[in-house]
This record gives sequence, C-alpha cells and structure tokens, in this order.
Amino acid sequence: MRRKHCAISLLWLLLFVSFCLVGLISAGRRTAIKASAASDAPIQLPKVYDDANLLTHEEEQRLEELCARYGKKGKADLVIVTTDGSTGIDCEVYLENMYDELGFGYNQKFGDTVMIIVDMGTREVCIEGYGLAETRVRQSRSDYIRENITPMLSAGRYYDAFCLFTELAAKCMRLRGSLNPDSLLLSPIVQLFVSLAVAAAVVGSMAYHSKGHMTVGSQTYLNRANSNMLAQQDDYIRTTTTRTKRPSSSDSGGGGGHSSGGGTSSGGHSHSTSRGSF
Repeated sequence: MRRKHCAISLLWLLLFVSFCLVGLISAGRRTAIKASAASDAPIQLPKVYDDANLLTHEEEQRLEELCARYGKKGKADLVIVTTDGSTGIDCEVYLENMYDELGFGYNQKFGDTVMIIVDMGTREVCIEGYGLAETRVRQSRSDYIRENITPMLSAGRYYDAFCLFTELAAKCMRLRGSLNPDSLLLSPIVQLFVSLAVAAAVVGSMAYHSKGHMTVGSQTYLNRANSNMLAQQDDYIRTTTTRTKRPSSSDSGGGGGHSSGGGTSSGGHSHSTSRGSF
C-alpha cells in the first residue's frame, strides 16, 4: 500500500515537472519570436541632419517631432538635410547617396521618403521623392513645395521653411491625382457650390422633362394655299475683323531657380526631383 502511495506521488511529481518544462519552453519561444521581430523592425533613423548649423538644438528637436508627426500623416519618411558646401558634392547626388546608404522609408527600408537639402555653398535647395513619393510628390508638387518655402530660405528663416516643408509634403502624400494642396477645387466651399450646382441641374432637368410640351406651333393653323410671302430683304452692312497678338513664350516671364523631373541614384533608386536657388 505504501509502495502504491509512493508511486502515485512520484507520478504527480513527474507531471508537475513536465508542465514546468513546457511553460519554460513556450516562454523561450515567445522571447525568441519577439527578438526576431525586433531585429526585422526598421531602424528609427534621425530625420534632421543640420551639417551647416542653421538650426538651434531646440529647433532640431522640434523638427524631429514634426517629421515624425507629419510623416505619420503622410505615411512617408520626411528627411531634412543642410550642408555648408565643403564636400563639393552636388546637392541632388548628396541626397541620393544618403538614401542609398541609410535606406530611409516609412515602415520599411528603402520605402516612401521625401527629402530636402539646403546647400549653403551653392545657395540651392533640392527636394526628392522616393517610393510612392516619386508619384505623390512628383515634379509639379515638389516645385510647389519648393516655391512656397524659397522666400523663407532667402530671408534666413530656415526653421520656418522646414516646418512648412513637413506640412506640405504630408499634404501632397495624401493627395491622389494631379492637384496641388492649394487648388481651389479642393476647397470645401468650392466643393459645396459645385455639389449644389450639380444638384440644381439634375432637379431642373427632371422638372423640365416632367412637364407637358406644347404641340401647337406657328405652322398649325397656316393655310399654305392662301398664304403668300409679302417681302424678303437682306441688307449687307459691313464686315469687321479683329486681330489679337498671340503672346510668345518669351512674354510669359520666369522665376528664379530651375527644376528637373527626376533621376536615379547610383544604388538604382529612382526619384522625383525639384531644385532651385534661393
């Protein structure tokens, strides 16, 4: 009887040890999975690289926060770079090299990214869009961003210019089609008036077609056998021709700086590009 009791106790002990081992193995697997997931997660790189010392430490910190906030709204990495021109590398190539080496991207390496560089050596500003940003921040939109921040850069208001860059880049990333963020067609008031006009046209058309149409016309009671045309006369007075000079392309004027449609980095990453002087 004592042997039977000892055997039962030993059996319960073995079961307890088995459950403990299973729990330890499961915990070890969960830890391994978390470590693996952490290793595959994208590295959170800095978004502000002020090599030209145009910003204070507080401004850099605030811009880092803005890049994170608006980057989340636009689903893209927003990167700000300044140089003093001492490297001698073209500003467009400088951004390409940074993208190839660091692999920016929203939630993935070499992903959606909008980058801006201010080169104090050549007084140029360049904006590039990678991934989805290559189409969402195409040349026309990157030109739009650059033209809006250029007056601030010219006035030395670099922090304000970069703040506006983050906001406009995020807006462009959220827009489909070809409209710029300041297009009147995107205004809620204009959209309301357009909706009301369309609704009025539809209702008016329905009301018109719902009415009875008059079937009696000028010819209904006309007796062609007893009716004669009394007179017909055409008087030619004169012909007037008006000519307007067509403006030539040279009359359209021009702005400062220049822009290009895009390019491909040495690492094979294509991008949109807008660059100009300030």
